[in-house]
Amino acid sequence: MNGLVDFFRLIVHRNLFSHKHIQAYQLKQLNKLINHAKKHAPYYQKTLHPLTSLNELNQLPLINKAILMEHFDTINTVGIHKDEAMKIAVEKEKNKDYLGYYQDHFVLGLSSGTSGNKGLFITPKSLTKKLPFVFLARSGLPLRFLPYRILFMLRVFSQGFNDINAPMISLKYLSTMTPVDEIMDQINTHKINILMAPPSLCRLLLPQVHHIHRPLNMIVTYAEVLEEEEKQRLASAFQCKVIEIYQASEGQMASACSHGRLHINEDMVLVELKDQDMNEITQPHVVAHKMIITNLVNVAQPLIRYEMNDFDCFWMIHVLVAVILEPSNMC
Repeated sequence: MNGLVDFFRLIVHRNLFSHKHIQAYQLKQLNKLINHAKKHAPYYQKTLHPLTSLNELNQLPLINKAILMEHFDTINTVGIHKDEAMKIAVEKEKNKDYLGYYQDHFVLGLSSGTSGNKGLFITPKSLTKKLPFVFLARSGLPLRFLPYRILFMLRVFSQGFNDINAPMISLKYLSTMTPVDEIMDQINTHKINILMAPPSLCRLLLPQVHHIHRPLNMIVTYAEVLEEEEKQRLASAFQCKVIEIYQASEGQMASACSHGRLHINEDMVLVELKDQDMNEITQPHVVAHKMIITNLVNVAQPLIRYEMNDFDCFWMIHVLVAVILEPSNMC
């Protein structure tokens, strides 16, 4: 029942809420998160205070991956200890044992560590179990394509992704290292109608498109920049629509609307873009050097004004500047 409520709430927020209403909702959710963090996370007890306006965001201190990992035990609100959780998460990734909940209640996720240091992220089971409804509301996939038979490709998998599976959503995982012939075989064997993969993987499949027995309904890309020229090339070759989503360990950043245009999931994350002097960017076509996010829905590990790593989010910044600031992205 809660999942259905979330589904309709997300639909209403995207389609009916004005910018003013969204900002009021963000402020309400942010203050709820701040109060929860102050009560349950020792790290935040003396550094946070409720806000009366989003214009006061700069009053709150920044954190980043280094701070998160140094103060992991006192930032999370559920009593998880970093050393034990990191050991288990690394071991599971090493063994490609992606499924299962830590302590039966949490999904542990490791960031890619492109900057040299892995991040450890906690998502409560209560949140991941809502993912089928969130996926239906924010994947950008039309409901007319149900049931979704999805081939999902990424370097690693997790229980969180697996929790997307539901009666009308079947998600099969393959590593991006899988040989092309095997990928094509899986597409045909499982009658895949939705391909979710990074653009570079989609490029590898182009010479084999003619081997797909049943045309795909849609391609969803992520993890890399998808240039418009390549988007059109993929759409032409696969004879289906190509859209993007932007997901990170830190939060569900952006998803496509029914027109295929990207929109920030403003009811789930609060995004700030800064220039090299840490001034807020308010105009399009200005290079963003920093992205600061607040995850508004995950209270187990409050990420409040979390500065994304330059390398980890370069592709995300590239796109989100336009998504947030370009009038042409308004539907």
